[in-house]
Amino acid sequence: MAGMTQETRSTPYKRFLDWIDTYKGRSVLYRGIDDRRQMWPAAVRSFFCSQGDEPGAADAESLRRFRRYEARMFESFKREAVLLADRVPADDWQWLALAQHFGLPTRLLDWSRSPLVGIYFAVTGDARRPAWIYAYDWGPIGNDDGLLLGPDWYSERPPLEFDGDIARIAPPIIEARMAAQEGIFTIQGNPLQDVHEVAGGRLRFYEVPARDRGEIQADLYRLGISAAALFRDLAGLAETQRWVSETYVPQASRGSRDGNVPGHA
Repeated sequence: MAGMTQETRSTPYKRFLDWIDTYKGRSVLYRGIDDRRQMWPAAVRSFFCSQGDEPGAADAESLRRFRRYEARMFESFKREAVLLADRVPADDWQWLALAQHFGLPTRLLDWSRSPLVGIYFAVTGDARRPAWIYAYDWGPIGNDDGLLLGPDWYSERPPLEFDGDIARIAPPIIEARMAAQEGIFTIQGNPLQDVHEVAGGRLRFYEVPARDRGEIQADLYRLGISAAALFRDLAGLAETQRWVSETYVPQASRGSRDGNVPGHA
């Protein structure tokens, strides 16, 4: 049988993989966004929104008022969530991670060890605007720089009292979504400081033009990266089935009629 050949071309997904290759041998965290404001922790955005303002001020008085706002919201969440959680968190670090995953604005920023998870969160959503995936380089693989480890560390230092510049934390996984997304967080002692300034040259981004978002999402789906796979719940399954029915299948059908590979221009 004659060998089969397949024409190769540069695609948005392949170009993204080329960028990822530059991080071989590095310990990197990835975060996908489609709004630049999403590089501010949600609690910071929430605080300034309550003031009718945008993030930017990082002075001592603003930080004092933010910490009071943050603590009040966090304690209110814990007080009511203790009756609703499948598993009660063991400490405030686990509580904060759980609250973050269920949408409470916290000082944590969500990241993933997987670039595919990062790019998924970047390209889903409003495809009329560009998206970005950020890569935070923590050094060579095996380097524990900035990694907070161990139950002793967590039990002695509540998260809202963390006073370092920035650190990465991986609390024990107590919710299925955290495992599926290979999730890890960063935390700043002063969350009002712009993470770009705190991270410096360790933080870079890859921009995805609006026109490429749909094609990359289709490629990710064929690789098993979808809301159903990452969220592992009924809401994720429903979201995936809706996207497949409304977007993926119609585009694939049109591509087949036009003689193109499904999901590709």
